[in-house]
Amino acid sequence: MKKIAIIGSGFAGLALSFYLTKEKQRDFDIDLFYDQDIDKSASGVSTGLLSPYSGMYATSVDDALLAFDELCSIVRILEEREQTNIFLSKGIFRLASEKRQMKAFEKRVRKSSDTSLVSSKDLKEKFPFLLKDYQGLYIEKAYSLNAPIYLKALHSFLKKEKGFNFVQKEVKDLSELREYESVFLAAGQGSLKFFSQEDIKEHGLNLVKGQVLEYEIPKEEQVFSQPLVTTKYLIPKEDENSLLLGATFEKEFESPKIGQSEELERLKLKGYDLFPPLKKLKVKEQRSAIRLCSSYHRPLWGRLNEKVYLLTSLGSKGLLFHALLAKELVKAFFAKEKPKKTLDSPLLWKP
Repeated sequence: MKKIAIIGSGFAGLALSFYLTKEKQRDFDIDLFYDQDIDKSASGVSTGLLSPYSGMYATSVDDALLAFDELCSIVRILEEREQTNIFLSKGIFRLASEKRQMKAFEKRVRKSSDTSLVSSKDLKEKFPFLLKDYQGLYIEKAYSLNAPIYLKALHSFLKKEKGFNFVQKEVKDLSELREYESVFLAAGQGSLKFFSQEDIKEHGLNLVKGQVLEYEIPKEEQVFSQPLVTTKYLIPKEDENSLLLGATFEKEFESPKIGQSEELERLKLKGYDLFPPLKKLKVKEQRSAIRLCSSYHRPLWGRLNEKVYLLTSLGSKGLLFHALLAKELVKAFFAKEKPKKTLDSPLLWKP
């Protein structure tokens, strides 16, 4: 029996595994290599905000709606099969911190019926703790999901698939995988060592740090029920009586380790500015991870050579796009040709 290797157990690696195992024409076994707990990768530190209208200006590209629907379909399959709740809440409030941002929100509302403008009065009524008079955008076509639970559900789902194996081992060189017919690189920052310096330079590959604090909410306390987003994220997890505070440190991070003092204080201050009651809450858990990002701020996908395929550098939009890109890459793999569907993520395709 032929064998295929996947390196990486985050969003990309598990989604590729999901689509590869679903293919009826599969005539090979799959080994997925990973070197840390499934939910401890950079994907596990994701705050889980999912919307086709992303970023500071709620922009959208042609394939964003497709990507949103594709991931939602996987989540619903997993929730049913694994009997677990992955979606936390529906809808996102995004606050405008400048006039240019509000102009972009107005433009988004004219284009998208599933968004609406929110006045400072309405925001104050819903979020009375806000210290500033924000205006904003409500995105109905949005979810917050529990990223670690999503990863664990995919892991559980795949463990039941015939011919699929999880192998806890770090792959340091592709020569270790000579016995495999094909290899899929999906290891985030762990994929960097497999790229040439030319590829790194061409695609502007660099490392960024995501850090999340999870605050414990006393049972008698009531907080808001939907995510609140500016340059930081506040996401309630009502089923666990907790609140996530997240931010990305881009290239400013001091160390990949959790809880570096200066970064932690900056993150807390960002949270206090948005939600002052955080000062009284206890930090339940803190998580951080380094992720690979390209200059496009979109996942990099394609083929390095005839044997090695890749879906990596997910960056800040990895949650939204990983499922659709994994699906299209698997299609291209079986068709043995360059992907037919033109997507907005950068495609690296070598003979």
